Amino acid sequence: SWSQNNILGAFNSPLKLIWSDSRNNIGGIGTLIDGFYWSSTVNGTEAWFLYIGVGINEAYMSSGFRAGAMSVRCIKD
Repeated sequence: SWSQNNILGAFNSPLKLIWSDSRNNIGGIGTLIDGFYWSSTVNGTEAWFLYIGVGINEAYMSSGFRAGAMSVRCIKD
């Protein structure tokens, strides 16, 4: 239901997802131009997350280390 498959479409969606970066491998914060949101699917030390970028067609699922400190978006059942 997104108008664009990127950060602008994510913000305009019913979820109102905004920029939310992650922690890098040395403990610092990223560039704050991307969106990273954890899913509830865990696999050992990794978990699936939604990545949303600023370019065209830059929204996709990937997996990464749970120490990455990405955002969580609560959804009401």
